[in-house]
This record gives sequence, structure tokens and C-alpha cells, in this order.
Amino acid sequence: MLRDEWERLKRKYGHSKCLLAMHFLGKCVKNLYHIPKFRKKITICGKDNFCPYVPEGLAVEIIGDGNTVEIDPSIQTYNGRLSIGDWDSPANGCCVRIGKGCTSNGVKIVLLEDKSRLTIGDDCMFSWDVDIYLSDFHSIYLSHSKEIINKGKELIIGNHVWIGMNATVLKNSLIPDHSIVGAHSVVAGKFEETNCVLAGNPAKVVKRAIDWSRSYPNLYQTEK
Repeated sequence: MLRDEWERLKRKYGHSKCLLAMHFLGKCVKNLYHIPKFRKKITICGKDNFCPYVPEGLAVEIIGDGNTVEIDPSIQTYNGRLSIGDWDSPANGCCVRIGKGCTSNGVKIVLLEDKSRLTIGDDCMFSWDVDIYLSDFHSIYLSHSKEIINKGKELIIGNHVWIGMNATVLKNSLIPDHSIVGAHSVVAGKFEETNCVLAGNPAKVVKRAIDWSRSYPNLYQTEK
């Protein structure tokens, strides 16, 4: 591999030591100022956990027993972090499924309760600093019976959903197919109507009968 790279550089720059030096100096400067934010890292502590495939850019931490993480192999890069349980409170029997062709520039997914489930459909797009929480970090209970009333069970994101930067999706929510979640919005509930824009805190339907494309607007005009 190194020999092939050296031959390629010789063909490109000839025998000019000055150009070669500038090439390597440029690479050093680039690595200094453009350090990749996300790296693939897998930590699994427990028994009977199932996580057959993790794409580049995704850090996965599973602490507990009997958890399943299934990510479609069509996803080659998926920047972000996925956590099931933590060292103070392991989570057991959780399930995460991420469908075909999904992309992420930086999503944080957190599951802290036993048997909680996250389903993300096909062709979903997550922007920078998206948070998906399948449970709260503290308990809310009825004062007279001590019954917990803020348990997390399931969160579903449909097919072809675009979630904007700094958005937050909370436990027990449902985002339907072909929807958009606006930047800085907080989704805290179930929405049934497809092809809508959800925005605000808490999010509500602000526009109907829409769909979206991954292409820039200028390019989309030429593709129609």
C-alpha cells in the first residue's frame, strides 16, 4: 500500500523534492485542523447481546444483557453515538433497528430502560447534533402510589424522514413516513399524518402535503 502511494506521488510530482515536501506538509496541516469528529468504536459489556454490523463513524456502547442492534449493511457511514444502558444502570432486552440507506451527520441515541425499542425506517437523514432519547434520565411518579408515569417504551421514525439540526426526539414518539422535523424542534408525541413538516417546541404540524429530496434545490430543479 505504501509502495503504491509512493509510486503515485512520483508520477504526480516527478523528482521534485520541493513539491513532495509541500504535499506532506499540506497533509499534516489538514490532519491538524480537520480532525474527524466521529470514529467507530464498539463497547459491549454483558451477555447475549447481538450487534452484527456497525458502520464507520458510529460509536456503540451496550451495557446490559440480551440487547439487539440491527443496522442495515447498506449504511457505510453513520456519524454519531448509540448508547444502551450505562454503568450505573444497565439496560436489558432493548432493540434498535435502522433501515436501508440512512445517513447521519451526528445523532445521539440513548436507551436507558429495559425492553425499550427504537425503529428507524429506510432512507432517513439526520442532520448535526440530533438527540433521540427513548427514556428520561429521572423518574416522575404519582405522589400517592409511587407509580412511575414517565416510562419509555417505543419510539418509531418512519421511512424517508429528514430530521433537522439540533432537533430532539423524545420517548414514545412517532414520526410518520415522508416527514420533516424542523431545526431545533422537540418532538414529544405521536403524529399519524404523513408528508408533513413538524416544527416547534413542542413540535406540531406546520405544513402539509410536502416531500423532500437529498439534492440541493438548484440540482433538484434540473432533475425534475
